[in-house]
Amino acid sequence: RFAAIDRSEEEAKSKLARQNVELNQAHHKLASAQEVAKTTAGPATAEQVVAWQMACDVRRKQISLLNQRLADLTVSRICWDHRYRHILGNGDPEDYQDDLQRATNYVERLQEAARVITIKANEARVEQATLRNRAEGVQTEEHQQWLIFQQKELSSLGEAFDTRLVEISSTRQLLSRVIDETKQMLA
Repeated sequence: RFAAIDRSEEEAKSKLARQNVELNQAHHKLASAQEVAKTTAGPATAEQVVAWQMACDVRRKQISLLNQRLADLTVSRICWDHRYRHILGNGDPEDYQDDLQRATNYVERLQEAARVITIKANEARVEQATLRNRAEGVQTEEHQQWLIFQQKELSSLGEAFDTRLVEISSTRQLLSRVIDETKQMLA
């Protein structure tokens, strides 16, 4: 189990590094778009600024989701380690109840996080549909291009939310197993 946690942790760290690079790139493109907007008026130019602002926001949210994943993996590692110590008889029986409470509290936090992420994912999908409808009514191809860019950003964010929900489910299953086994040890 530790090897799986290690692999997941490395994968999340790698994605986090990529997202940080992409965030920096988006910030630079936003700054460039804002400079152009100072001298060039028009709906396509304004939409380009909005699009790069959205790209920055999406990257920040993706980074936040990855940081949450890393926190889950840390908790999973600790709980799994305590589980092994208890099974091997190396743990203090008085710690069983504390470990049980910590794991139970974390599962409750994960349930709340899943609820919030589901709401945010639905909001992103609604916004994506709104942009799709706006893009259909736009006259210039350049303006439409930036609306489509925003749709793709929201699609990427939706995928990140969906991935996070799967990760939360996986972490909850692992912690539920630890909780059940700890309850058995306490019985």
